[in-house]
Formats: sequence, C-alpha cells, structure tokens
Amino acid sequence: MSDIKLSIGKDLLEGMEILDTMFSPVNLDMGILLLGEKTRIRNTSKILRFYRLQRNKEEYEVEKELTSFSFPTTKDADNFILNLKKMSALDLMVLL
Repeated sequence: MSDIKLSIGKDLLEGMEILDTMFSPVNLDMGILLLGEKTRIRNTSKILRFYRLQRNKEEYEVEKELTSFSFPTTKDADNFILNLKKMSALDLMVLL
C-alpha cells in the first residue's frame, strides 16, 4: 500500500496538514486520515482530527470526521501520534 491515492477537498485541508494515514489490515477498503492544525509555534495547543477513509475504485475518499482531540502543546500531540499505532482498541475507546 505504498502508492496510496487520497481524494481530499481543499476546504478540508485549509489550515491543516496531513500527519498520518492508517489502513485496516482486515478491510483494505477502509482507512483513517489524521490531520493536524498547521502551527509554527511549538508550545501552543494543537487539535488533531480523525477522518474515515473509504476506497472508491483507485483512491481513498474522506467519508466523515470520526473524532478530534485537543492537546495543550504541540509536543503532547506529537507524543500521542507516536503512540497511536501501539494503542489497543480499548486504550483508544477510553480516550473517546
């Protein structure tokens, strides 16, 4: 899955940056897009937004926003992203 094509509206990306994409090993038609607010100041709060991706033929399209998390600092958000793929489903549900 190294050559992933994403279809994302420009309005969704306004003021945001793509931080990560994750895809289900069980259902290859589904994925998660992680966007974060663009910021140049390291010690400001940061919001991360999760979106569900659905494969439509040759590309993945954003289906809907799933959730968002707010962090007091960019460093806290970065640490969350680093640990995200190590979390169990239960860990993530507790955060919701």
